[in-house]
Amino acid sequence: MERSLFVFTISLLLLATNSFETRAQEPVPRLEPSECLIEVHDGPSFECGTLITLEDYDNPGGQTVRLPIIVIHSRYPNPSKEVLLFTEGGPGFSSLDSVRWLASTGFWEDRDVVILEQRGNKYAQPSLICDFSVWWEEGPEQTPCLDSLLQQGITLEHYTSASIAEDINALKQILDYDTWILFGTSYSTRPMQLVMERYPGKIRSVVLHSVSPITDTRYRHDPEHSVRAIQIMLDDCAADPACAEAFPDLERKFYDLVRKLNAEPVIFEMTLPHSDVAFPYEVNGSRLIGFLDDSAFYRPAHPPFETAYLPLLIDKVSQGNAELLYPWAKNDVSTWGDEAFAWGLYFAINCQEDVSSVTSAMVDAQIAAYPQLDGYYRHRDELAVCAAWGLEADSSLPSTPIVSDIPVLVLAGRYDPITPPEWSRTAITNLSNSTFIEFPASGHSVITDNPCAQQIISAFLAHPDQALDLSCMDEAAQPNFVLPNEIITTPAMYEIHYDELGYSMLEENLFLGSWLTLIATGIVALIASLVLLVRRKKQTPTGLSARLTLPLLIVLSITSLLWGYALRFSLQSIAATSANVLRFGLPVAYWWIFLTAILIGIMTIFLIVVTVQAWRRRNWSLIGRVALTVTTLAACIFCGMLANWGLFTALLG
Repeated sequence: MERSLFVFTISLLLLATNSFETRAQEPVPRLEPSECLIEVHDGPSFECGTLITLEDYDNPGGQTVRLPIIVIHSRYPNPSKEVLLFTEGGPGFSSLDSVRWLASTGFWEDRDVVILEQRGNKYAQPSLICDFSVWWEEGPEQTPCLDSLLQQGITLEHYTSASIAEDINALKQILDYDTWILFGTSYSTRPMQLVMERYPGKIRSVVLHSVSPITDTRYRHDPEHSVRAIQIMLDDCAADPACAEAFPDLERKFYDLVRKLNAEPVIFEMTLPHSDVAFPYEVNGSRLIGFLDDSAFYRPAHPPFETAYLPLLIDKVSQGNAELLYPWAKNDVSTWGDEAFAWGLYFAINCQEDVSSVTSAMVDAQIAAYPQLDGYYRHRDELAVCAAWGLEADSSLPSTPIVSDIPVLVLAGRYDPITPPEWSRTAITNLSNSTFIEFPASGHSVITDNPCAQQIISAFLAHPDQALDLSCMDEAAQPNFVLPNEIITTPAMYEIHYDELGYSMLEENLFLGSWLTLIATGIVALIASLVLLVRRKKQTPTGLSARLTLPLLIVLSITSLLWGYALRFSLQSIAATSANVLRFGLPVAYWWIFLTAILIGIMTIFLIVVTVQAWRRRNWSLIGRVALTVTTLAACIFCGMLANWGLFTALLG
């Protein structure tokens, strides 16, 4: 097999990037070379192309779609004649955006890796990316996204798992490889299962990560899946003596908090992403559960990831620290303007394949079955979107799990709130040559931040018919929660680092001006002290307070200067390694930040005394007393900011 992977029917020529093209003289499907749409860093050798295939496989003369691919070449000059095909989940996440992660793995060591952009995604043509901000502004029943897609002439009925499976098969037919490995993650495990069933030829093995079953849908198990993941977190904390002692009766606190927030929501002022439009963001009990479902439970249940902080969050907010919810709210809003996510594809597939089988009676029954969630239903708005879009149900999916003897590795995360391990177990019912592995501290994204999972995958890729060495599972991370004695709670740290304090220009100038005034005064005081020392003259007024003035100003200035820069670099260091800490405050190892702030406050009190004494006893000249007063005022403003951030009392909490 030649090093180049592409079988071209015309000379190297980049095609114009139309959203659609009609089949003319060239055969369809076909593969053509193209520029790489993703900036690829040094490392593996890459090659890019475009799969041009039919929008509707039942209409050979109809419109076509353009699906970019990236090939990561094996590092060896004569690799094995097999290829790993990867597609991303969602539906709606770009597969090409995973190229850097795949390049960081060892999957391409002795084989090529092909990344296929699913039809409708970010880099495909047409792309089903559309503006969905109206969902949050005016409600899910609005249809500007649907309208924009229909105006482009896009036929949404051809954007399904079955169509994506056909695209994969078309690529298999074109590329010159002897054997294939399929790698699907989350949603993309569904079309991969269809390929296994319908086009098993040349498939050597399959990796299914966080399985989305063909025969079931999360909409039928909402909020069942949420309760399952929440209960695992609560049980794991209760089973850990340190966590149980730090957070007694956590389960009751959590569900009481859900009800309390539903009755009395916390309101934050937010701005829509990529705009200056401000709006009130309401954190009620359902939103709190959403923070867990849509963010925390996707990553591992140990530091530095969000799930590790959930007991601490529940405990602190239950005690009245509602401001700790702000970073979680901010993170939620930041996802609303994700311009890279193909919302059109997401709803085209979900509405046709999943929502169509869900009735209002099912929804009511699910809500009634879990009263502790106080009416929470995770995907309620999505049901409303599908009702407004009015797409017909796709009847092409099989009604039973697929049957296959292809070697399959199935990975699941115990905390997964959307594709739970039970689904993986069901999916492998008729897969006679499958291996199922559940990771105890993983969420939906099992393969990220999990060296053991990548090690097992690599071993499976090399020898899919051999028993796997699972010894790394003994050392795999277990659930581990952050305790109150590990963090000094100061919510302002998040706001300081991310510039979210909401101060007016006047307030910001007062703070910066006061800090610079303290520094400048210290420099002047240092120069004055040196002049007096050189002249050896007793030009300073007598009295202890007067003699302390210059040294006090120097020490206060140096301390303020060093404190400001130390805080800045500390926040940057923490954000780079464990940013979730900043949602609560600082690690206890940074106690000196708070102690230094207290020392600045104590020195300011002494400075006030010195200033009063200077005016009473007429120490210094009039200009000197005025300058001292200005400095004292600046110190008071500076300390007022520190007090407002809670730095003087944080160590007591």
